[in-house]
Amino acid sequence: MNDQDAKATDQAAALVRYPDPPAHVRKGGLRGAIRLFGPGAIIASVTIGSGETLFASRTGALFGYALLWFIVAAVVCKLVQVYTAARYMILSGEHPMEAWARLPGPRGWFPAFLGALSIFCFPFWLGGLALMLGTAANWVVGLDVGTKGAQLLSARLFGTATLTLAAVLTLVQSYKTLERAQTAIVAVLLLAILVALGFAPVNWLEAARGTFLVEWPRYADWMPSKYPNILADHTVLMALVVFMGAIGGGTYDYIGYLSFFREKRWGALGTNRSSTESAQTQIPNIDPSDANVTAGRQWVRAAVIDVFVSFACILLFTIAFYLLGATILHPKHLVPDGFALLKPQVQFLTQFGAPFKYLYQVGILMAFWGTIYGAFEIYSRTAYECLRPLSARVRRARYARFRLPVCLYAGIGGMVLMWTVKDPVKIVEPAALVGTTTCGLWCYAMIWADRAVLGRRLGIGWVWILLNLLAGTVLTGFGGKAIWDHLW
Repeated sequence: MNDQDAKATDQAAALVRYPDPPAHVRKGGLRGAIRLFGPGAIIASVTIGSGETLFASRTGALFGYALLWFIVAAVVCKLVQVYTAARYMILSGEHPMEAWARLPGPRGWFPAFLGALSIFCFPFWLGGLALMLGTAANWVVGLDVGTKGAQLLSARLFGTATLTLAAVLTLVQSYKTLERAQTAIVAVLLLAILVALGFAPVNWLEAARGTFLVEWPRYADWMPSKYPNILADHTVLMALVVFMGAIGGGTYDYIGYLSFFREKRWGALGTNRSSTESAQTQIPNIDPSDANVTAGRQWVRAAVIDVFVSFACILLFTIAFYLLGATILHPKHLVPDGFALLKPQVQFLTQFGAPFKYLYQVGILMAFWGTIYGAFEIYSRTAYECLRPLSARVRRARYARFRLPVCLYAGIGGMVLMWTVKDPVKIVEPAALVGTTTCGLWCYAMIWADRAVLGRRLGIGWVWILLNLLAGTVLTGFGGKAIWDHLW
C-alpha cells in the first residue's frame, strides 16, 4: 500500500458513521418515547424547585394573568436553544463547547468565556436554593414562629445540612440512579399540581388574554403599602429577567445536560470517535452517503423526544404554578416574600381541605431537594465540558475526577453566600441575569457550529436558523438590559 492509499484509508476511517438505530428509535410509539426520555427528566426536575414552584407562583401573585405570553416566549426560546445543541451533539459526536473552540479568534476564547461565567454561577443557585428549602423546612417543623434571627439561623442550618447530604450522594451515585429518581419526582409533582389547577377558580378568559395579548406589566396599586421592599429592590424588568433565568434553567444547566448524552451513546456518541482524545481536536467528518444520512436523521428523534418532552413538562409546571399564583394569591394581595417564600402557596392544595397542607409540605421539600440533588451532578458535568476544549489533560481524564472539586467549590461557595446574605432571592439574582444573557449568546454560536460541521444535508433548516436568531435576540436583549440596569 502506497502513501496515497494509506492516507485515503485513514481519511475513510475518520468518517463519522452512525450505528444502526435500535427499533425504539426507528419506529417511534409511546413505549419508544418513554425509553428515550431520560436526561430531560433531570433538567426538568432541577428547575422545578425555583423556576416553577417559587418564581412562577411569585410572578403570578405580582402581576396576575398578564404575563402568560412571557412564559411561553421564554420556554420556546430555551427549547430552540437546547434542541439545536442536542441534535448537533448526536449528529457530530462532540459537545458544542468543543465546536466553539474553533470559532474565529484565539483558540478556545468562547468556551473559556462561557465556561467561566457558568462556573461562577454555581454557588449562587445552590446557596439561594438551600436557603429557600431551609425556610420551607422551618415552616414544616414549626420553627417559623420565633424571631427573625432565630428563623434565619435554623433556615441556614437546614440549608447547610441539605447541601452536605446532596454533595455526598452525588459523589457515590450512578447516572441511572439519578435519572430514575428525578423522573419519579417529575411525574409525581406534575400530577399533583395539575389536579390542583383543575379545581382552582381560574379566569380562563383573562388567562387567554394574557397569553395572546403582549403588554408590558406593572406592579399593582397595593404593592407600595404591602411590599415596599420588593419595589425598592426589583424593577419590573429585573423581576421578569430573574423569572426568565429561573424558567427551565440557564447555560450552566444546559452545558451539563448535554453531557448526559454521552451516557446514552446516541448517534455519533456511540462510535469510537466520541471516546478518543485525538478526535476531539479535529473537525467531525461525517460520511455523506445516503444510508448514513438517513441513519443520522433517525437518531435525531432521540433529541426531539428528550428535549421536547422535558420542555413540555417545564411549560406545564410553570403555567400551572403561575395560574395558581394569579388566581389564588394575587386577589388576596399575597406575594411569596421574606421568610414566607413558599408558605402562601399551600393554599393551592388546601382548597381541597386542611389535610392537604401536609401533601404540599412534602411536595415542596421534594421539589427543592430534587433541584439541589440534581444540580451537583449537572454542575460537575458542566465544569468538565467547559474545560475539555481547553486542555488535552482534561480530555484524557475521567469525568468522575471532577465531582469532588466541583462539589466542594459549589457547596462551600453556596454555604458562604447562604450565611452572609439574608434574602435567597437576592442570592440567585446574579446567576439568573448571567444565565439568561449567555443563553442568547449560545443561540448565535450554535448557528455557526451547525453550519460549519453538519452542512446542508444534516444541519438545521432556515426556519430553525431564524428561530435561533430570534431566541438569541430575546434572551440577550432582556438579560443584557437587566444587567446594565442592575450595575448602573
